[in-house]
Amino acid sequence: TALRSQYVSATAAEAATAAHAPAGEESALALLKTSKSIACPWHRAVSILLQRAWLNFWRQPRLAWARCGQIIVYALILVPVYAPLGRSQASVTSRIGLLYQALGVLFAATLNNLAIFPAERDVLLREAGNGLYRLVPFFLAYTLVEVLLEGLTALAASLIIVQSTGLLSGAGPQLAFAAVLFGCLFNGESIGIMLNSATTNPGFSVNIINAFCATLQVLAGFMATSLPWPLDALNHLSPQMYACRVLAASQFPPDLTFDFDPASATHLRNGTDVLDMLGLSGKGGVLQNLGGLAACCVAYRTLSFFVLQHRVRRDARM
Repeated sequence: TALRSQYVSATAAEAATAAHAPAGEESALALLKTSKSIACPWHRAVSILLQRAWLNFWRQPRLAWARCGQIIVYALILVPVYAPLGRSQASVTSRIGLLYQALGVLFAATLNNLAIFPAERDVLLREAGNGLYRLVPFFLAYTLVEVLLEGLTALAASLIIVQSTGLLSGAGPQLAFAAVLFGCLFNGESIGIMLNSATTNPGFSVNIINAFCATLQVLAGFMATSLPWPLDALNHLSPQMYACRVLAASQFPPDLTFDFDPASATHLRNGTDVLDMLGLSGKGGVLQNLGGLAACCVAYRTLSFFVLQHRVRRDARM
């Protein structure tokens, strides 16, 4: 890359000059140490890292597939399983099941991270160790590329699921569904960054990620309708709880009615009855829970930055 070429050329020139100095090797080593402490300006580093990221995507289509393809395929698989959703009593459980499965993109995002981030992490550790740039430019460039691709992916996947299955497809529910998918993808990436920064063993990462994401999804609210107070308190730190409440509030409004079925053991008349059954009545509206989901996005990404920073500093001392 241009960044590496500029740095290597400058370092080589300084080392060559130092080699002819009276102090010989000691002068060369001193200059090398000094050059490593002069990193590329952050704005220049971000620009070059963004250029390299897009060049890698063009050269390696599998990276685009890892970022976007799996989520789109997952959405396409959900459509024939649940479509078409009607207004019968049985359709209520189908709607809940579809919304529950939509939260599974959190785990898919951690797998996306496992396919991409370890290679990026290794390059970061090598180049940051050589003093080419600091962590902040890398993290900013990585996040900018990720946000763009995940935003497009979440929008496409939400359109496929909502418009093809029979969920409420107005502008409000559609945008809320897309926002939830984006939040799940973003937080899944953050979880992946944390675990893949802490360990280099992909098998161990997958095991921990699988258990962690499964726990978050079960506790979200669609399956576990009441929790002991310690778990309920911890659940407020989970982005999945807010994502669940956004989907429930947007897809089960009071004016959504269901048909009466004499053969059914339950009779849920409207969306309010469904929220009461799930224990989600009075848990905040769509905007309030979207705010909680956004706060989790910021908190999880900030935590992932500090975990990665610790890894970079630890490797620099080795």
